[in-house]
Amino acid sequence: MYMAAIPHHPSDDSIEAIDFQNIAAALRSGFPTSTPWPRKKGLSRGHCINTKEIAIDTSLFSTIDVAGPKLATLVQADMELQEPRMLNYEVILGNAAIRKLEPHVHDIGTLLDAQPAFSGEKVILYFHGGGWISGTIDLYRKLTGEISQAASTRVISVAYRLSPEHAFPAHLHDTLIAYCFLLKQGFRPADIIVAGDSAGGNLSLSLTHLLRYMDLPSPAGLVLLSPASNLRYYQGTHGLDTYSDLLVVNPLESPLSMIRIMYAPGQPLSEQMKKELESPLVSPIFGSFAGFPPTLIETGGCEFLYGDNSALYEKIKSQNPDMPGIVQHDVYDGMPHVFQLIFSYRPETAKSLEMISSFIHRL
Repeated sequence: MYMAAIPHHPSDDSIEAIDFQNIAAALRSGFPTSTPWPRKKGLSRGHCINTKEIAIDTSLFSTIDVAGPKLATLVQADMELQEPRMLNYEVILGNAAIRKLEPHVHDIGTLLDAQPAFSGEKVILYFHGGGWISGTIDLYRKLTGEISQAASTRVISVAYRLSPEHAFPAHLHDTLIAYCFLLKQGFRPADIIVAGDSAGGNLSLSLTHLLRYMDLPSPAGLVLLSPASNLRYYQGTHGLDTYSDLLVVNPLESPLSMIRIMYAPGQPLSEQMKKELESPLVSPIFGSFAGFPPTLIETGGCEFLYGDNSALYEKIKSQNPDMPGIVQHDVYDGMPHVFQLIFSYRPETAKSLEMISSFIHRL
């Protein structure tokens, strides 16, 4: 099914004949629907956000190029729906998080709701990877559960909209809704750590840029696992064995590029699109990082995005000379893209979880 759905040597000349919905379905079918996370390791519960109940001032988008008008349209569309659109999310608690939070509540079941157990409780807002096309909170439950366990912190994992059904900036819009929802629930910006892997790392960075453009408070910090920060120019070649990476990337010239499917599925590549891909809300590395929140970047030593992650680290560091330690970049030799998800049994994953925990506890 997977190979049958993907045309041979596709080009923009034949883009109208490509069934992007079928291709997305084939890609999604190639992944497991969930990963095992035994109940004995912790608890989880699914919820949904009524998007009509999250007030977003669209006037704050007025000065934002490229994404601003589109975001305003998406917000207005949600408000005009007769039946509210629901954004699904899941609360995940490792046993260590339960032990830490249980003394602050009368009923342990309340920990499975998205409300602070006490003033100043830290919470992780997590956006999964999958190239903006695939990925689910069920698939990531083992990883988010292990992060919760390692950091003794609740994780809120969000099922944002995917492409090609929903083009840019629908994914970013959902991250903004989730962040504003946590604020409405009583969490302070200083208590929220935004995290994600790959495409989810991209969204974490883009959300933080968006909040700064809107003059809204930034999160306490960011945890980025193999983030995709530069969608216009990849820096994949860095002298290491990137061919051992598991990430397969179609070039931007291909209509099957995950970047183009995310941004404008079915649209030919134009000079205007290339320019728009340099927006910091699409390619976060093009934004300003002066005064950016503390950031942790976890990278596989042989992954395709090693060069981009290194460039991201250097840019954050160079733009904050008076803030030593504002950014930390850990590289794990021989590890591929988002190794924490696929190689959960490896000592490198255990070390990465330890670094995530240490970073969060320093915030």
